Amino acid sequence: QLQIAPADGSEAAQVIKGQKNLHLKPDVAAVLTNPSKSGTTELLMLQGRPIDEPVAQHGPFVMNTREEIMQAFMDYQSGKFGEWPWDSDAPVHPK
Repeated sequence: QLQIAPADGSEAAQVIKGQKNLHLKPDVAAVLTNPSKSGTTELLMLQGRPIDEPVAQHGPFVMNTREEIMQAFMDYQSGKFGEWPWDSDAPVHPK
């Protein structure tokens, strides 16, 4: 769990639980705190400019349309994303 609040204290902190997408404004400083006594919290922070295009997401795939998502799944299932060249699923193989 995280808490997020404007750095200037103008608003109360919001509690963020579970997996959430946050949209932060680049011109507003924010403070993230971890009030949990149980340990650590993982945070993945990304930045980018808006692409002004539709976004479709399912599982590991992100495309512009549902049709593109379906095509990505078909490509993946047919081995077009690269095939595993070894006989075993073990994480280590001889060179």
